[in-house]
Amino acid sequence: MLYRTHKAGGTLGMLVAFEVARQHGLLLPNVNEFVQLLIMYPAASWGATAPDLDHHWGSVKEKTPFNLLVHKILHLSKPTHRSWQTHSILVTGGFCALLYALVMLGDTYFGVGALGSFDWIILRLVVMGVLVGIASHLILDAMSTAGIWIYPGLKLRFVPKSSFFATGSGWETFVYYVCIISSFLLVLNIFLGFFDINLISLTLDWMEKLKG
Repeated sequence: MLYRTHKAGGTLGMLVAFEVARQHGLLLPNVNEFVQLLIMYPAASWGATAPDLDHHWGSVKEKTPFNLLVHKILHLSKPTHRSWQTHSILVTGGFCALLYALVMLGDTYFGVGALGSFDWIILRLVVMGVLVGIASHLILDAMSTAGIWIYPGLKLRFVPKSSFFATGSGWETFVYYVCIISSFLLVLNIFLGFFDINLISLTLDWMEKLKG
């Protein structure tokens, strides 16, 4: 998938994760929900394109000092684009699992309340945003003919290996707009949620009335 599709997918993934966490009481206590959303968004946006830092530097869209550092670290293993080093469940997923475990370990031994540190709260939200962004990247690439690696030598694709599902195809354009429209609806639902109005519940109630 292309840069813009990954950005749209990262936004959608972050909004879905935020809404699920909000509905199940998994957001951080004593921290404004909107503030948590604002912290998670840029982290998820970065994570959504982070695996593509395996490109040569000239093809990287966001040429920031931090991206340059990550790019140099990734290229110590001499990856090619979409190689197992950056686009695999074993390596990339394993890295995400390790990062998540470290955050949970920090919560277990310190806890937001016990630590009393706003820095820890920000770190936790940033990590969660990055993980959601990376996950969205892998899911989207698995929806193209290129696919992703389960482990070196074995690929995973959610679609047939056909030019119809190739990167930059009409299929990708369709996926991009699905992400954009879904994100808009989720933003609206989250905004209304601050006023205790649930767009999804309202829609379901409306549909039930139409059936009746």
